[in-house]
Amino acid sequence: MKDDQKSQAAVTAGYTEPQQMDLFSDDGIYMKTASELDNSPVEWLVPGWIPKRGITLLCADGGTGKTFIWISLLASLSRGESTFLRYDPHLHSAHTVMCFSGEDPENIIRARLEKAGADLKNVYVSAQDSETSHDITFQSSQLEKIIRKYQPAIIVFDPLQSFIGSNVDMSRRNQMRSALKPLGFLSSKYNLPVLIIMHTNKRPGESGRDKMADSSDIWDQARSVMMCGFDENKQRYISLEKSSYANHMEVPTIIFSLDEGKVHFVETTPKKMKDFVKDARDQRKEAAQLDHPTKKQECANEILRILSEYNGECPGEIMVGLLSESGYSNKTIRTAREDLQKTGFITNKKNSESRTIIHRTEK
Repeated sequence: MKDDQKSQAAVTAGYTEPQQMDLFSDDGIYMKTASELDNSPVEWLVPGWIPKRGITLLCADGGTGKTFIWISLLASLSRGESTFLRYDPHLHSAHTVMCFSGEDPENIIRARLEKAGADLKNVYVSAQDSETSHDITFQSSQLEKIIRKYQPAIIVFDPLQSFIGSNVDMSRRNQMRSALKPLGFLSSKYNLPVLIIMHTNKRPGESGRDKMADSSDIWDQARSVMMCGFDENKQRYISLEKSSYANHMEVPTIIFSLDEGKVHFVETTPKKMKDFVKDARDQRKEAAQLDHPTKKQECANEILRILSEYNGECPGEIMVGLLSESGYSNKTIRTAREDLQKTGFITNKKNSESRTIIHRTEK
């Protein structure tokens, strides 16, 4: 490709040639006034989800399909098509995209890209067994040279741990911030979206920032955070959990499926990760109660059994007497009857002698 054609392609793909500027005055100090600052609106690679400047995170437990998600994103962009995350009417041309994989070899990456329908000519890959893979970290001087040479519209790093450098302790905030700072600088300098893939921790019941593995500081540095998991019906979801440039609560969560390595949009839901975590917790609690019924539940079951023996109706004082003989307290009997009434399993009626008769409904 000729230089002028390559330059035009770069503009189409969203790449911006950095402006040359003398950052230092004669005394070695230079600062901008507010009037000199960039006042352009936020630009998006994927509207609402992935901004063109800054770090975006994709976080999930193993087995949720996060690799197939970024493969699908690159495949769509390489063809100049909208991603499964959101339709983009302004996307009309193919993008040059790039990925660094620290876990999968070249043949696996290629096979997954092919299944996803990527235009392979537009995807640059550094895989686990590639010559460049062992030299690249977020602090590497080679990284900027690669960006300048190939001018990608997005760059993916999978996973984070493979590219932070061997001397970085992820549990130390200052070290993580220093490790990621050069990457954030390159993203801003080249108007380049950076997508980093992360594992989540194994702690149950956590969501959002508390679900980040090893270092939550990267959450603070990221401009956008996407998280994946399974809903109560074992369907996969991807939820926007943080956005520095949009209201993440207004971005619908995507329910998706995986079929032979391809990501398929299913539907949207307003739920976020904390809602799915709560649903799962409630589901576990309900299952535990079924396996180990509470005293109140046992009493409610006994009430229904007694009503069956009495052909569907039983005087209240007889019911209380039978339940008391079985060891249930007056408080347990009262709350069990109230629950059965609220759920429509029984009704209380007065007979002609003003005695309470408990009736079982047809429910």
